[in-house]
Amino acid sequence: MKSYLSAILFILISSSEFLYAYETKAPDFDMVQSHKTVELTPENLPQLSGKAYESLSVFALKNGKLQPIPFQFEEYDDKGFLFQGQVKGVNKENVGVFDRQDLLVFMLKDSGAKATDSQLESLKLKATLELSDNGIKSYAYVVESDERSSTRYVSYNSETGLITMPEALVHMNPKDLLDWGDVFSKNGDSISEKSFMDTLIVRITGQFLKIPIRLSNKNLKAKLENVYSGPVRITLDAEFIAIVAKIPLIRAHAQIHIDSHSARVFLNVNAPTKYAKLIKDPQILLGIDGNELFGGFVKTSSSGSQRFLVDGKMDQHEIALNEMPVDEDVSWIWLSDKEDFNIIGQFDVSSRDDYDPEKYTDVTVFYRDDVSYQDKHERFSGSLPTLGYRMKAIPDSDKVGMSYKVFFIQGLKPLEAGDYLSRLDNPTNVSSQSPKEN
Repeated sequence: MKSYLSAILFILISSSEFLYAYETKAPDFDMVQSHKTVELTPENLPQLSGKAYESLSVFALKNGKLQPIPFQFEEYDDKGFLFQGQVKGVNKENVGVFDRQDLLVFMLKDSGAKATDSQLESLKLKATLELSDNGIKSYAYVVESDERSSTRYVSYNSETGLITMPEALVHMNPKDLLDWGDVFSKNGDSISEKSFMDTLIVRITGQFLKIPIRLSNKNLKAKLENVYSGPVRITLDAEFIAIVAKIPLIRAHAQIHIDSHSARVFLNVNAPTKYAKLIKDPQILLGIDGNELFGGFVKTSSSGSQRFLVDGKMDQHEIALNEMPVDEDVSWIWLSDKEDFNIIGQFDVSSRDDYDPEKYTDVTVFYRDDVSYQDKHERFSGSLPTLGYRMKAIPDSDKVGMSYKVFFIQGLKPLEAGDYLSRLDNPTNVSSQSPKEN
């Protein structure tokens, strides 16, 4: 009888140990999940809504131990810009408080297995976060602590303008937010010898009182004013004014948000209403110029299985692509080189409040694969290739913004851009619990 009871007891203990080992097993995230950031609003975290966040940290279970992970709180103003110093639209009482459009940000891959009650006993727990993504469940914990992780996923050198990402190095003029230079692919300790990119392209053209408007990176100086440098992503902030015939014709606020695998250029460009009516044939172009990417290919979300070979010549299909309207069916352009280094571009026009976004729907793809094309603003001869988007309007309100998000990915195969983006854009489901509910 004793041996029988002992056997049952052994089975129960073994089963509980197995279940505990299973529950505490580190989540096995795939490549797309390892690129995902988790963004939580005060609505997602009612426990922290309206509370000061300076003394808070985020922990996760790693190698059987609860430890801090990289995170950041981000403060936003009424125009949707990351808060940078004393700007309009921000009440001083809201600074340092988790409210309104503010975000708590961390990487999905840094969440871990579920911690036991005994492991959590030593922490001043504020909220337990349960995350679910594509069938994988993981956990993170918001705690009161001054302990921080030393890991940084992206960095910016304010003297050289070098942006370091896990899979790319991006050079930017530290005095001009819109002046981009080399982009080198990075695979571990190996860095490509040749730049993948020639330059970032920003063009504003049209006619004002019979005066031609030809604004480009060279005369659109977006002087860098602020840098928000967090461990998960950084934001660079600038303002500029374009003066035509001694008139401050166009104003813009620009921010670049850079995370582990992408850079999002956000432009809040507008012309005062009294001048906007006098601008004819306006056009804004946002894009990138590649550097001799022969043998690579371009593909769009609307081209099906068709790929456009980068060979320095425009065929009839590429000419048709160059004027393709951008709508819900054309949401990305994908450029890949022979070594499977990839750039994916996405364009978006957004508006705040009740401003009519339909006024700015005349957007087309811009594409040129032409070895003989000469642009005085490029560093390397030829358009090999140039790809981006054109919007045939200049907003007359600062409630309209446009963004161009560029992904830098080393080794996308066997995924394609559409698969990658659809999974990346599918938000991680997050539920939060207060300590008393644990």
